[in-house]
Amino acid sequence: MSVRNTAMRRATIARITLPVILAATAITLTPTPASAAEGGDLENRSSTEMEYASFSGAGRVHRCQVWNDTLTARWADSENLACKQTALPASREVVGRYDVDGFTFEDRPYVVSLQMPDLSYLRVEVGKGVWTKITDADRAVCSGSAQPHCLVTIF
Repeated sequence: MSVRNTAMRRATIARITLPVILAATAITLTPTPASAAEGGDLENRSSTEMEYASFSGAGRVHRCQVWNDTLTARWADSENLACKQTALPASREVVGRYDVDGFTFEDRPYVVSLQMPDLSYLRVEVGKGVWTKITDADRAVCSGSAQPHCLVTIF
């Protein structure tokens, strides 16, 4: 076999092998549900209990009226979703391994300021018992008492 044929064969193998290796690396490094965050983070700095919910998975025995059921959770699209509701006392937070897909104050209206992709904020007044959806990339911090205010940022 000539040197030229050997060099061409190696170049062909390199052109085929490199994309396969890169694709395998991308698949390996892509987060899976087991290693990715389960949901957004929620901190209740208010003086009253609130609730958070999961809109997926097992145990969804409740109904949640969500005002912003869109992919980015930034636009109005009202839906009544199956959910699993959990109480969150004042001065507590849920982060990390918890599946937080939304939150509400059952007994009072509240205000939400949603950080938009352009880093501006959209202010929305939400009625009592109406749920605000958050994404896995969101962090919501709620404070206040009579009418709590929740700041939802992209982290």
